[in-house]
Amino acid sequence: MKKIIFSCLLLLFVNSLKSQGDCTTLCITADGTYNAASSVTDELTLTNRGCIASNEASFSYWFQVCFSTTGIFAFNLDPANQRNDYDFAVWNGINCPPTTAPVRCSWAAVSPGGPCATCDSTGMGSQATDFTEGAGGDGWVAPLSVTAGDCITISINNYGSGSQQFDLAFDGTTATMTCLPLPIELLLFDAQSLGKKTVHLSWQTATELNNDYFTIERSLDAVSFESVAVINGAGNSTASSSYLTKDSTPFIGTSYYRLKQTDYNGNFSYSALKEVTVVDEDVDLNFSILPNPSNKTESSTINFSGNPFEEVIVSMYDVAGRIVLKEQVVLSSNGTYSMLLNNNVEVGMYFVNAISETGNLYNQKYIVKQKR
Repeated sequence: MKKIIFSCLLLLFVNSLKSQGDCTTLCITADGTYNAASSVTDELTLTNRGCIASNEASFSYWFQVCFSTTGIFAFNLDPANQRNDYDFAVWNGINCPPTTAPVRCSWAAVSPGGPCATCDSTGMGSQATDFTEGAGGDGWVAPLSVTAGDCITISINNYGSGSQQFDLAFDGTTATMTCLPLPIELLLFDAQSLGKKTVHLSWQTATELNNDYFTIERSLDAVSFESVAVINGAGNSTASSSYLTKDSTPFIGTSYYRLKQTDYNGNFSYSALKEVTVVDEDVDLNFSILPNPSNKTESSTINFSGNPFEEVIVSMYDVAGRIVLKEQVVLSSNGTYSMLLNNNVEVGMYFVNAISETGNLYNQKYIVKQKR
């Protein structure tokens, strides 16, 4: 096995993570050779140890790793000189010590000094389907599916009395391992045309870490980009955040939008591209009132059709020119909207006006009759 010895980086970005016994915030991103610490504090309890035995973590080594791409996480653990009994547990998140039960755990028993020279190898491999195993297990549990932005914590424990040295290789891992969690966990980024006047841009984050601001960029060729808008980020947040802005002077035809995220240190990353086609003509606003005429005991509905997300100002006047209703509505993503007209008006004739975003005025008569 190829051995690579490297220094694990401290995850300095989380102030609340402090060393507790041997449970330190050490990070790994590649294969390596390590030595399990001995006679140190056992941080595992009934709540978080899963299959691991009581006091076993006093002979242990703790790792943390994050992922910048989606994929599979797997590893092989080979004790030095073989014939030794190593166990391990894997938790979601970067709490150290963990506060929940592990998502993968192996406490398989071996016979140190027995006839098998390789049977004490253990880990997470593609041949396994179980998530946890006790003493009767074969030493292998299923790999873990991870997504970009995920982080995990690993405790490797020497249950035997042999060498404290072991080799760790991430065979079968397809996700990109990193020492830093992504500044944001982006749930969605969307761009939609609202006719030739506006492109509607929206995005949502699940979490944010040291996130300074977002930049909306656009391009005609998906190569050269220019800035459209800059929106402040939430800084540090574990709650979902939603953002919305517009490009009021979009390119006509096909163009491309992307979201750029910049953290407080000036580091930045990009979202995937969104293709948008803006037509050279707006869709004329149309509306109908049904039923019309109506009577005092029934309500009528105004049905609009026009450009997606178009803002429309609706007003209703009586024959004396007095306003009896005024409301601003926004058409849906498919350019439609329905609003209920108040039937608590006097019997008579009214005029309903609708002013579109382009400034065009549309009107219809509306009649309310006395019920017979």
